[in-house]
Amino acid sequence: MAQTFLNLAQGVTGTLPTGNYVQGGISEYQQWRLTSALNSNQSDADISSNLEIVDTNAPQTLGSGMSESGGIFTFPSTGVYLVTYQGQAYQPNDEDDRGVKFKIKTTTNNAQYTIAAQMYQVMLWTPNTNQPFTSATISCVFDVTNTSTHKVKFAWGSSQGSNIYLRGNTDETNTNFQFLRLGDT
Repeated sequence: MAQTFLNLAQGVTGTLPTGNYVQGGISEYQQWRLTSALNSNQSDADISSNLEIVDTNAPQTLGSGMSESGGIFTFPSTGVYLVTYQGQAYQPNDEDDRGVKFKIKTTTNNAQYTIAAQMYQVMLWTPNTNQPFTSATISCVFDVTNTSTHKVKFAWGSSQGSNIYLRGNTDETNTNFQFLRLGDT
């Protein structure tokens, strides 16, 4: 059976419309990380310190970037954002509690925070190690219609209140937080 091909370029003249195409690409992206380990024996502890913009390997900011104060992140512009939290936790003492929680909390009134995403994980334990560990990635889409009232923070904790640590390091990215503007609100 013979195949016939159509030459689409033949006989086309004029200018094609571009109004329906996305222009400009990603306007805002930034990655932050935990700079040193945090300890908690609480079931719900906000991450309020030891935070920095990732500064190793390659620049981790496109656009003007987020601002942070006391663990509360403020968005640089309105829009719909994908917020991602990658947490790594461990327990150095091989205690019975191996459950850990990771949470993204948002506010639309700059006061009351609600849980936008959360995950519970059980730490891996083997007889050859006395440091159970776990990691998780959670995300949410957040419609930021006002940068002075719409904010985000991150939390974590143990399921039974034992000593659990959230991994952090200023030279490599362990626990980290990413902000990606998807488009206009």
